[in-house]
Amino acid sequence: SLYFIVNLVAESIAELLNFIPKDRDKRAMLAKYTELEELRQTTLNMSKEVAADFDYSSCPRDYDFYRYEVFENYNSFESDQYKLMGEISSLSYPEKCLDVVEDDRVILYQCRGRPLYTSDRHLIGFSKNGAAMSGLKCFDSAQNDDPGAPVKIFGCHTNHPVRGTPGTTQRFDFNETEQWIVNADPGKPRCVTAMSESELGLFPCESGNVNQKWTIKLTPWFLVN
Repeated sequence: SLYFIVNLVAESIAELLNFIPKDRDKRAMLAKYTELEELRQTTLNMSKEVAADFDYSSCPRDYDFYRYEVFENYNSFESDQYKLMGEISSLSYPEKCLDVVEDDRVILYQCRGRPLYTSDRHLIGFSKNGAAMSGLKCFDSAQNDDPGAPVKIFGCHTNHPVRGTPGTTQRFDFNETEQWIVNADPGKPRCVTAMSESELGLFPCESGNVNQKWTIKLTPWFLVN
């Protein structure tokens, strides 16, 4: 039955919670798992019941070891190493948001208008070390210096994207003052620019250019304290 399936998934999540040391990360994971507060609380209570029967401190490695060392390219969207995370919309085309298509180009597409989960292509995270990520891949300028060069996503240049140093073509940051998405490739910073309702390109940054301004609707579970 559906109840049995939901309960089985809840038990699996509950057990995983006991490997997560930070309460904030536990609550964030539950917020990603379901929007239903009652189900989140039930799962949290279940994790405490499971923990009463097993000494998790006896495990030889901690949660961070498995997510960073075992899963080499791990991208933890609940990580506190992100400064912003959510759906990014264009100021000039408010109903259009960043999306990733099959040829690994970043384009504009209709905004979701609902909470995003980790598998959603519209979920973009800006890490504190200067990378912009979609899933397990990083924004990249692809060494294309031409005006209007497309924004691409490629495999990240470091095995630990949210902890390592991004390659020069993968240094993308969000300037909250100017509302820019800046490709901070040394010596030639450029801004992600809406060229139309669907196409994006990299151009020199201009303060008054509304096509270079973006807003971020933060995903609810990123706001968990």
